[in-house]
Order: sequence, then structure tokens, then C-alpha cells
Amino acid sequence: MAKPDRELRKEILTSFHIQFAENQRSNQQLFLKIIGFLGAVVLGFVYVYENHGHDLNKLSYATLVSEILLSFGAGAVTIISYSFRRDQYVNAKIRKECGVIGKNRIFPESYNPCAFITSKNCLSWMPDILALFYLIFPIFQIIIICLYVNKASIIFRVVNCDMLLTGIILFVVASILFTIILPARYFGKLKKFCKANE
Repeated sequence: MAKPDRELRKEILTSFHIQFAENQRSNQQLFLKIIGFLGAVVLGFVYVYENHGHDLNKLSYATLVSEILLSFGAGAVTIISYSFRRDQYVNAKIRKECGVIGKNRIFPESYNPCAFITSKNCLSWMPDILALFYLIFPIFQIIIICLYVNKASIIFRVVNCDMLLTGIILFVVASILFTIILPARYFGKLKKFCKANE
């Protein structure tokens, strides 16, 4: 390999390594954004629940919007986790190329994200902090549906609205299932990525 090519290769590897570190730092700052997003959704639902809880239409709308936003929040955390592991894999290959990853090296073999795909748990592949962020979303989805069912059952005694209740509950269950299935899908995608690039 010609010297300029070797220098260019080294520069590309170094810049990706630096970019990976920057991405990891920005993901750590994501905590405040996720908490802010979650807080806005929950506070919006609580406001409607407390001030318009007697109006089933408004409460149903607030429940639907909250559930959709929480599903998207869980999806965003899942996609960020996948992107992190994908970039970590490329970074591990760079380190392997440089001879600094492996047994008795600067970086242990566990720095290769493919070590995470041996687990049966479809959340264990996520970085710990992002897995924690992810879990917050389905927990709040369940809390919101429980509050909705509780309030709606009180209204239901006064007004016959079984079709609306059934539709809302089925939609919310589908939303929660989407939130739960998404990490499993990306876990499978990570497995395929690692197998294809080994």
C-alpha cells in the first residue's frame, strides 16, 4: 500500500473513532431531552385527566395522543440504541485492525457489540442507560391506560359508550405491543448486521 493511502486510511479510522466518542457523549446528554419529552406528554395527559376527565371524548383523544407519542419515544430510544451498537461494531473493527482490542489488549473483547447478541433478552443489547430510558415509556403507557380505564368506567356507568371504550383500549393495547415488539425487531436487525459483517 502506498504511503499516502496508508495515511488516508489512518486519518479515516481516526476521524471515525473520534466521531464515535462524540456521538456517545451526545447520547449521554439525551437524558434531559427524553425526560423533557416524557414530562410534556405525561403532564398534558394529567391536565386533561384532571380538568376534562368527565368528557370521554377529550379524555380518549388525550389517551390516544399520549400513547402514540410514548410509542414514538420508545421507538426513538430503540433506534438510537441500534445506531450506537452499529457504530460501536465499526469502531471495534477499527480497534481490531489497529491491534488494540482482544485478550490482554487495551480494549477487552467485550467492546465488540456482537458479544451482546448471544443473550436471549431482547433489551440486553441496548446500552444500559438507553435500556433504562426505553423502559420508562411502556411503564407510562400502562399507567395511562389504567387511568383511562378507571375514569372511563366511571363515565360508562352514566353514558353507554362501549364501542368507543373498546376501540380506544384496542388501539392502546396495539400501541403498547408496538412499543414492546420494536426492540425485538432491532435486536434481530443487529444480529443480522453482525453475522453479515463477521
